[in-house]
Amino acid sequence: TLKDCQDALLQLQEEIPNDGKPARTTPDAKKCISKLRNEFQVKMSDDLSTSLILTGAFLKALKLVNNLLTMLKKKQQKQQRLLVIQFLKEIEKGVTKVLDVLGLQPPCSYNEVSGFTYYTMLRFMPSVKF
Repeated sequence: TLKDCQDALLQLQEEIPNDGKPARTTPDAKKCISKLRNEFQVKMSDDLSTSLILTGAFLKALKLVNNLLTMLKKKQQKQQRLLVIQFLKEIEKGVTKVLDVLGLQPPCSYNEVSGFTYYTMLRFMPSVKF
């Protein structure tokens, strides 16, 4: 889900206005990120609950990302599309921050990891054709 979000945002980068003004965060994005942040802090305050953070608000945030990605595939007015893109950017930042704190965020992009894995496999198994 996060990779799909990053790929979509990369493709839609030219649609995002770059007028020097900070992007406006939608109330829904603020609510989702706030809920994710609050639940993360509460559940992380007890070391025994670290696995619980991957459910609840975190899972809802990922489901929301999937729904927003589906919305982007549908025809929309430009202003609505820009709001969806901005919402995706904000949610992606919040989810990435949680994964980073948990040590689950790779130090490089998913595409770099995929490329590294591919070239590593070629190096150690040169006779295998992909």
